[in-house]
Amino acid sequence: MSELLLEAIDVAKRFPVKTAQGTGRLHAVDGISFEIRRGETVGLVGESGCGKSTLVRLLTRTLDLTDGQVRFLGKDLGLVPSRAMPSHAVRRDVQMVFQDPHDSLNPRYTAFDTIAEPLRLLDDVRDPAALRERVHHTADQVGLPRELLTRFPHQLSGGQKARVGIARAVALKPKLLVLDEPTAALDVSVQAVVLNLLQDLKASLGMSYLFVSHDLNVVRLLCDRVIVMQSGKIVEQGATEQVLFAPQAQYTRDLLAAIPHPPV
Repeated sequence: MSELLLEAIDVAKRFPVKTAQGTGRLHAVDGISFEIRRGETVGLVGESGCGKSTLVRLLTRTLDLTDGQVRFLGKDLGLVPSRAMPSHAVRRDVQMVFQDPHDSLNPRYTAFDTIAEPLRLLDDVRDPAALRERVHHTADQVGLPRELLTRFPHQLSGGQKARVGIARAVALKPKLLVLDEPTAALDVSVQAVVLNLLQDLKASLGMSYLFVSHDLNVVRLLCDRVIVMQSGKIVEQGATEQVLFAPQAQYTRDLLAAIPHPPV
């Protein structure tokens, strides 16, 4: 069995909310436990509002936990305040690709600047020649033509912006890449290209993926295991074939029944 990379143990996040009786608590994530091993792709699925995005923020430490632990290579990341995470040493090993490639890019940064930023901040690459070489190499890895590196986001197509976002995330060769609906905002023809790219990068860089998606057909193709969330809880998890073709939870069966073309 491969090495344990990330472990979530009874992770919970509760937000204060106003109610008719006064102040209550919204259980956005409620006692979730699972693990991700080296080289593994784990799918996270569930309807909008089920807590997927909140869980992703907890795992990437952009949001503080209420309870539980997030352990990465045996170290408790929950002890690191979210405000300290951007400059923390482990940030280079846990990177994220966001859902909307346009909104996640700084409009004042060229593609070169976007890819170079994590190299400057987290890998301390300061020499201009070395930085240029690293950026060019990363652009080549994601299939982004070098002549596009001088362009700003509004000058790039959706697929090109997606490649810039992916390049930014893989420039540091992270151990875990969290992908939050990475193809949802793309045309169908571009989605397949980006998914193939992600598969190639995983194999060449030896990364693990947490793949958040509404598309169960994509999850079936990419993921080794699947986690199904409902109302802040995990209702089912297991091997992809088992969960999608022999689901035990009624909620999972409902999700499968709701898609136009169930996995075959």
